[in-house]
Amino acid sequence: MTGWISVLAFEFHTVEVQPGEEVTLQCSNLSRLYVRLSWFRMTNRKGKISSMFSPESNATFHEGFQNSKFNMTSNTSVLFLEIKQVDSSDSGLYFCGEDSSEKLIVYGATNLKVQEGRSQNPSTMILGSLTVFLLLVIIGLIVKIRKFYTAEDDRQNPQRSEGRILSNPTHQNKNQKACTTERAGAKCCVRCYEI
Repeated sequence: MTGWISVLAFEFHTVEVQPGEEVTLQCSNLSRLYVRLSWFRMTNRKGKISSMFSPESNATFHEGFQNSKFNMTSNTSVLFLEIKQVDSSDSGLYFCGEDSSEKLIVYGATNLKVQEGRSQNPSTMILGSLTVFLLLVIIGLIVKIRKFYTAEDDRQNPQRSEGRILSNPTHQNKNQKACTTERAGAKCCVRCYEI
């Protein structure tokens, strides 16, 4: 575009958002006539995002700016630019105003900052919490199963308890007993002796 740029009652805003959020930028619609109103984004080069002739008309989106991600609307006093699912590549200086072949009149600008890594996506936090909870449940189940099989093994193999030293609770300071379990057919008996 050749011509000149003028600034009319300039407004400047800074907006900070998290990745994945939706943001709506706005600036005052100072036009009193049906002129081409546009949103631009300044990165390494100026890029026209969208334009419209009146609040009632549909916006036209320009190369590199998909209609599914960007939405331009207007009423008699405010121009809006909605950006969905922002990411770090959306950071930059956005400005709006009248656009013609001879001149660009800027009404206002917004510096959009997408904060990478400052906080996690809520769905990621929920997924992480759920993973930790399930891991704790699995560990608890493994411990219970291990205790169950140890108790079952002790019931099926009482010889494993042979030679355990039992202290006599009524005479703790006196004698200790060693007990052995003997099995004879269906009968089982325990023999204890003092040590």
